[in-house]
Amino acid sequence: MDDLSDTQIRANLRSVLAEAGIDPNKTTFTCTSGTVRLLGDLLDIHRGEPVRSAQVSAVESSIRRTKGVRRVHLHLEHWERSPSGEWVPIVTKDGRKSREPRSDE
Repeated sequence: MDDLSDTQIRANLRSVLAEAGIDPNKTTFTCTSGTVRLLGDLLDIHRGEPVRSAQVSAVESSIRRTKGVRRVHLHLEHWERSPSGEWVPIVTKDGRKSREPRSDE
């Protein structure tokens, strides 16, 4: 089967974000020749709060596994990739870290 069109990939990405419980109003994404760029904030649609580090990694993995996706670039407001490759909260200009929810929440 031939590669999926960018339009089909975008439709699949909307499903990936919905299944992950990500608020679609806080993210935008583009897909060009199989390269996905996701921008914005990953907020849990049910809690209205930023997702946890493990959820960022899970969403990224799901996007990468989406048929037709060749490359993924995430540009997230409250997250950055550490040298070890993990997603960590960004430290704000005033020295505070973005809130990482407790595991018991």
